[in-house]
Amino acid sequence: MSDIKWVKSADYLVVIVPGKAPISLDAKSDVCPKVEKAIIEKDDKKIRALLFPEEKIKTISGGKMEMDGNGVIKVEGSIVDPVIQKYIKIFEKGNLSIDPLVNLAKKIQLNESSWVREQLSRFLRDNTVPITPDGCFIGYKGVKRSEEGLVDCYSGTFCHDIGTVVRMDRADVNSDPRRSCEAGLHVAAHGYVKDCYNDNTHIAVKVDPIDVVSVPYDYDNQKMRTCGYEVLALMGSKEPIEDYIFPWSSKPKKGFDPKLSKKPRGKYQKNFKVDLKELPARQIFDLVMAETNNVITVGQKNKDRVIKHAIRIFKENNYKVDKTIVHFVNPPSIEIEAALNLSHLSANQIIELVKKKVGVPITISSKSKKAVLKQAKQILKDNGF
Repeated sequence: MSDIKWVKSADYLVVIVPGKAPISLDAKSDVCPKVEKAIIEKDDKKIRALLFPEEKIKTISGGKMEMDGNGVIKVEGSIVDPVIQKYIKIFEKGNLSIDPLVNLAKKIQLNESSWVREQLSRFLRDNTVPITPDGCFIGYKGVKRSEEGLVDCYSGTFCHDIGTVVRMDRADVNSDPRRSCEAGLHVAAHGYVKDCYNDNTHIAVKVDPIDVVSVPYDYDNQKMRTCGYEVLALMGSKEPIEDYIFPWSSKPKKGFDPKLSKKPRGKYQKNFKVDLKELPARQIFDLVMAETNNVITVGQKNKDRVIKHAIRIFKENNYKVDKTIVHFVNPPSIEIEAALNLSHLSANQIIELVKKKVGVPITISSKSKKAVLKQAKQILKDNGF
């Protein structure tokens, strides 16, 4: 039997918890119907959590967090970043476990620099940052393609193939947030990467807060320098991974899961077919991503392995495959001829290529690559490509 007593009127709900002063709730308040429901269900634990914030935070965190008399939340004795305290409310409202936030708070405290911890708070505050269950977060990068695979845009020496853990000595990373473009492994919010690396391949990376070295004051706190991260996924479209690791909304978004997605296809026609042996490895990567939203996770040096993985992915997505020939219901989503890999060309190069191939001029200004690309694809399609 519950020890909690209560009295209800038209305007108020008075709750008396043993050892606590009586609490009067306005009947029109948001919490009142929740408390009343918990009373009816005789759920004393929930009643206490609703009425006493210090008990609430302890309950929803499974005892891993606590709140002092001043409303300050702590984990293992260390004050939790105010930004994370705001996230707790968001997660609780969405009925999500706050374990990732507990882990994030712990990892932030493990960063060796209190100055960096303050900087990281700005990054988390000003950007929508997905949090992983183990307390890391997801950032984005622009990279470029090479014969060896995905590499960094600056030096072209750091491998960024899917699954790669990229690291450098922390002492070699510039830790001064007053300096913008300095040495370090750069990671940014999605908006920054989308605007500043429009012509590059976009990837998602997993960053451990321990490895963050500096967050420059400029660029609206959208970029940072780290000493390490793990490459998670190649972005099939230029939208952020909002739900890839930890859900910010109820349903995951399409196209951001590096696991193989099963997408059934209808009946097959033999009107369109592609022999993978005739394509360079880079083109096979693009074709698989464009058609199935899947990522080939082997390097490009061994083309036979790339073809083998591509065939497996196409078969698992119900494409008809004859040896190395893949059949499509509709023309493939990307240009199959190796020379026509338009997404990796500048607007002017696309205009020149289309004119050379079919003799038809593109009438759109080269200032908008997106518009040029759209018209180029239509022209090529109309001329049998």
